[in-house]
Amino acid sequence: MKFSCIQLCLVIVSCEVLSLENKRLLLHDPVSIAEAIHQLRTEIGELNATHYKDVEQLKNEHAKEVADLRAGLNAEKLQRCRTGSVDFNNEKCATHCSESQIIHFSPSFTKVPVITFAFSTIDVNKDHNTRINSSVSSLTTSSAKLTVGTWHVSEVYRATLNWIACPNM
Repeated sequence: MKFSCIQLCLVIVSCEVLSLENKRLLLHDPVSIAEAIHQLRTEIGELNATHYKDVEQLKNEHAKEVADLRAGLNAEKLQRCRTGSVDFNNEKCATHCSESQIIHFSPSFTKVPVITFAFSTIDVNKDHNTRINSSVSSLTTSSAKLTVGTWHVSEVYRATLNWIACPNM
């Protein structure tokens, strides 16, 4: 490592051990200068080693923080709402019937979510009253069972449920 004369002088001037007279002698004596340079190189080497260890420790801490942040972001992604729609085709059973379908959340939630759903399509016989209901059951972190039913003489040929499942905060 090469150091400028200014750096060398700063270190020498800052040494409290040497008196002003010793400093003057040191600057004129080649052996003393060589010893001072050797001592300074040793001290600088020790400082560099300490600095290297500090930098490595900071790098490791930073890498852990980044990993923790990524894990947190992945956990956050898992907690976003999921949406979908389910078609129920009741042509075979238009009067007083029930049909169920299982929906799957991908990815799964970490806790059982809250689910909301609504009809977006209902195809009925215009000559009869419309009686239709819907429900959710078997709600887990990875799936739910949606059911659409009719009763009495209602004729529902087709129904579509749109759903949204969100983390239960």
